[in-house]
Amino acid sequence: MTRLTITRASVTKTFEEQFAALPRLHFALTDAARHFIMLDQPAWFLRQLDAFLAGPEKATEDRGFAP
Repeated sequence: MTRLTITRASVTKTFEEQFAALPRLHFALTDAARHFIMLDQPAWFLRQLDAFLAGPEKATEDRGFAP
């Protein structure tokens, strides 16, 4: 059986390329969740969501792709 290796760098690169045309966004990635982030890491997810809702303009100043 072949095992697929997905790295943080490859995921970040893929998202950065896919969303390059968006003028504003903030990308957030956690290493501790799988597909359903809001269920796997609810506290982390809510912190990210609260920060965005408190100031979307501020949150999107940093696109979030830097390591």
